[in-house]
Amino acid sequence: LIGYDILTYDIAVDSFGNVFFASVMSSHEGGVLQTLLYFDATEQKIKKLKSSNGNQLKEVFRITAGPDNNVWALSKDGLFRIDEQLEIHEVSDLPHYFINKHENGGKETKPERIYTAVKCDVSGLIWLTTNKAELYSFNPKNRKVELHQLPANFAVDLSSGGLLPIMQFWTILIDKERNFFIGTQNGVLKYDPLTKTSWVIEKGK
Repeated sequence: LIGYDILTYDIAVDSFGNVFFASVMSSHEGGVLQTLLYFDATEQKIKKLKSSNGNQLKEVFRITAGPDNNVWALSKDGLFRIDEQLEIHEVSDLPHYFINKHENGGKETKPERIYTAVKCDVSGLIWLTTNKAELYSFNPKNRKVELHQLPANFAVDLSSGGLLPIMQFWTILIDKERNFFIGTQNGVLKYDPLTKTSWVIEKGK
């Protein structure tokens, strides 16, 4: 887009071949573009996502595609679902960790907790991490939200010999066997949701 600086954090592709970009788009005059960009696979064009229900996405920083043709976008305003018709729907079932500037006398403040990553597994469950070492799952079918208790006070043996606790989760990868790999500020954590066990991937292993 001419006149905009675009910072892209994440990319997702749906089953139709449409490509969605998790981006923050700022104009040279200081304004923020309040729509999501996507590549239309049919028309081979980049477009602004417009929803007829009035919902808009602002400052999307994580995005994931599900097996049911839904795309899930994580923005500063929470989690949103984009359906097959490219309509935007807000997900209000999750704990809301984002603080709106209108709730603080017009000043935007940084919340103590924020969602940092979102991924959809092969069964359609939505997984989210926070900067407080928390892992949430959300089932779109029954709207169930579950907080998975992972040890947040275990230590990582760093190369310097020091021990530091993992207190922040920043990214997540789910493989085809539903093993979870969670990126933290002190290394990579592997988690098995079936056995509810987790361990740190040690250096060289």
